[in-house]
Amino acid sequence: MTFCVVGTFFFTFFSPIFESWAAYVPDIDTNSKMFESWYYRYSVNTTYFPLSQFVAFMGLSVYGWAFINLINCQRKNPFTSGNNTYKDIKILLIVAPIIFLLSGVVIFRQANDLSGYCGQQSEEANGASHHGKTIFLKMSEEDASNVDTLGAVLETEDDMVLLFHTLQQSNYLKSYKGRAEPACETYTQEEIFKWN
Repeated sequence: MTFCVVGTFFFTFFSPIFESWAAYVPDIDTNSKMFESWYYRYSVNTTYFPLSQFVAFMGLSVYGWAFINLINCQRKNPFTSGNNTYKDIKILLIVAPIIFLLSGVVIFRQANDLSGYCGQQSEEANGASHHGKTIFLKMSEEDASNVDTLGAVLETEDDMVLLFHTLQQSNYLKSYKGRAEPACETYTQEEIFKWN
């Protein structure tokens, strides 16, 4: 029992390390309209492949596999399955990228998620004409009327109010730094870490 508690603490404590290490991996600009349209989700409008988030996802997948084998299954080798072969970890390494491509690209936040909203100002550098637009937005009336509600939220006894306030502050619902709509922006590493 003690081993399980210590292992769970160890896993929870060291899991964010993968996200912070991934910050040093550069994302790749695919320059592909097909990539942009495939992963477009209103809050994800980019041609950048999030290589940094892919590295973090793969690291966490292998780390989770090892955790289950060492702590829950109490196996001596964290990379083997119940029949003492490496077949299942190989399957994980094949399936995890597929799962990431089907879901993780639009769930995890990357620095360039909103780059599709930015205007293309590099006509001279590329020798071609690109016409984009930058969208400037103001705070919605709903957000403006709720600016001073923090005191009421903290005084409430209702757990759901606290939960929804936390979701709103984490930008899970649709607030983009006080704007009602997403606009051209590059997220900081701190914002990426907090989101993911």
